[in-house]
Amino acid sequence: MKQSLLLGLCMMGFCFGSVAQVKLYGKIVDSTDQHPLPYAAVVVHALYPAEHLWASVTTDSSGYFSLMVDTGVYRLDVSFIGYRSQQRRLMILPGQHSLDLHVIPLVPTPTQLPSLQVKASRPVLQFAPGAILYEVQNDPRTIGRNGLEILGMAPLVSVSAGSGIRLKGSTNFLLQINGKDAKAMAGNISQFLESLRQDQIERIDIITNPSVRYSAEGTAGIINIVLKKPTKDIFGSASTGFEWENWKDRLCCKWN
Repeated sequence: MKQSLLLGLCMMGFCFGSVAQVKLYGKIVDSTDQHPLPYAAVVVHALYPAEHLWASVTTDSSGYFSLMVDTGVYRLDVSFIGYRSQQRRLMILPGQHSLDLHVIPLVPTPTQLPSLQVKASRPVLQFAPGAILYEVQNDPRTIGRNGLEILGMAPLVSVSAGSGIRLKGSTNFLLQINGKDAKAMAGNISQFLESLRQDQIERIDIITNPSVRYSAEGTAGIINIVLKKPTKDIFGSASTGFEWENWKDRLCCKWN
């Protein structure tokens, strides 16, 4: 009864056009020693009137995240490489200004099981000066998700229904697909990314310090989505390709 009443109040917020957004925030930590988990994925789906992606962000270097939601009912999914995912159902009522989720602890998954031989995992994140490479195919959390959700799981990238795609909180960046300007190829970027399956995406390159050639086009940097198929197989024109050769020799560390 109480849950039905709360749901009714939430739906009233929609019906009467409540426009005030609510700040949703918290911190993701390791459950064993409480150390923060940077680049943990926080994905929020609105559940009514029909389920859809509302926002997808990653935590900062201190494990904190924040995003804006409207009045309504949501599902919060939190995940991090090597940890068990956590899911919560949230209700945002009319008149709320913020919702502090405080500390959300994630439990590490076992690294070795008796009588089983565990193979070394391939890196999910690779770091170079001015660049982060998100190896989508090495991240089991992306299975079953579409391209827009996966993009929001990439470090420094956020995706939301109200603010669109942002890099380091800014919309002033260059979005590429296989090294070509995505706007020139895909039209409605969000719809195109939603149509992509996980098995079509090889990796996502986050370039925070692009060369002079690109600096005027995107001051916040470059997001380059690398698909398994050549761009011409999808858009009908050949791709020149991102200058990956300039970055792969600069990799300094990996994150499994």
